[in-house]
Amino acid sequence: MLIFFGIVDTKNKFYLISSEYNDNPQLIKDRVHQLFTPLSSIIVNGALYAQGTRQLLHKTKLFSSVKCTTDLSATNCKKCLDYVITELIDCSYKMKCGRAMYRSCYIRFELYNFY
Repeated sequence: MLIFFGIVDTKNKFYLISSEYNDNPQLIKDRVHQLFTPLSSIIVNGALYAQGTRQLLHKTKLFSSVKCTTDLSATNCKKCLDYVITELIDCSYKMKCGRAMYRSCYIRFELYNFY
């Protein structure tokens, strides 16, 4: 019998990233990190889902969302989100969008409003 409730699972995962490169990868990397950090704090403080936007350039916005499964404690949710944010930023910051889906948590960023 497998028991996985309340345990952070970062092994079962998959990524969806854009095939298009962005023009300013360092800006995307900085803004994605700036946006995910407060969103993960919202989740840890009791929300099941958080979303937000961050201005990139004049008329361009970055849209983002984060979510943890309800079986995780606040501490384990934070661990999962911190891990996933680092992984996604490292593998997709040169792209225009990215998603990381883990069994325990999920994050997404896009250059269009998806919520």
